[in-house]
Amino acid sequence: MLLVDRESMRFMQIWTSHSTGELVQRTGTVGRASPVVELPPGAADPSALFIERGFEPLPEGGWAQLVVQWPMNSISGTIRDRLFLDRAREWLEHHLDERGLGYCTGFDRGQRKSPYGGFVQNLFFEVVDGPLAATAAMTCLRTTRNDPTRASIAHRETTVDANWILRYRRTAARLPGEFAL
Repeated sequence: MLLVDRESMRFMQIWTSHSTGELVQRTGTVGRASPVVELPPGAADPSALFIERGFEPLPEGGWAQLVVQWPMNSISGTIRDRLFLDRAREWLEHHLDERGLGYCTGFDRGQRKSPYGGFVQNLFFEVVDGPLAATAAMTCLRTTRNDPTRASIAHRETTVDANWILRYRRTAARLPGEFAL
């Protein structure tokens, strides 16, 4: 469960450990990596206390959306494309989660807008803050074995008819085509 105080930009996450069955908590500032603390055995769930202090759960659909887009080799995707997407999703999900920014909601494949054709794969995230999540996603791509020059990253608010704001543009010269969903 992710709880956020939008005024102070603080977050709290709580879940049950798979290995010990005890409650685990992460508290910190949105956008900054925070340590995980295992609560003592038999401890009560502190989420009600945080809700009383003004924290609220991330609503269905989030407050913002983030998309990270990469080119593919074919519409069905090669084994390399699928492995790359799985690895990138795992790294991005972990990176955004430990900073209280949000979580992955899925992926899809589509056609790239360019005279040369081509296909792209998209990872979608529901996030607390779009610009902050875009910056964190690019940081993750730069610090892992992903090629940040191949990725386009955009965000938008979840309001009606909100346009995508392209934060990072694909810069690899061999991959023509603008960002589009």
